Amino acid sequence: MIRDNYGSDYLPEIILLPGKFLVIAAGPKYYVNYPEYNGEISFISDGSIGNGLNNDGDCLVLVDPRGNIIDALSYGKNRDILTPSCQDVPEGHSLERQPAGFDTDTASDFIDNED
Repeated sequence: MIRDNYGSDYLPEIILLPGKFLVIAAGPKYYVNYPEYNGEISFISDGSIGNGLNNDGDCLVLVDPRGNIIDALSYGKNRDILTPSCQDVPEGHSLERQPAGFDTDTASDFIDNED
């Protein structure tokens, strides 16, 4: 499941091998911006993660079937997961872990991705 501060969405059962990645997107319009993407992807059934991500600050939490947190981040004004939180990026941008797969559980793991 993936959740934000107030809502959650169940994901289909997916097993990722070490070093592999999954894109979780609101819907198939993802391919409008990334037509060349051909990796693992999961779409949110109602087109919105949780109760809708807040551009001023929110958190994202990936949870396994047993309720264990797999990965998480908070950004902008939200400090529920990381203190300090990840930077607030402009609307239409995303936070990207850089380098991919490197995780120190700090905001410095993430950069602003304008693509």
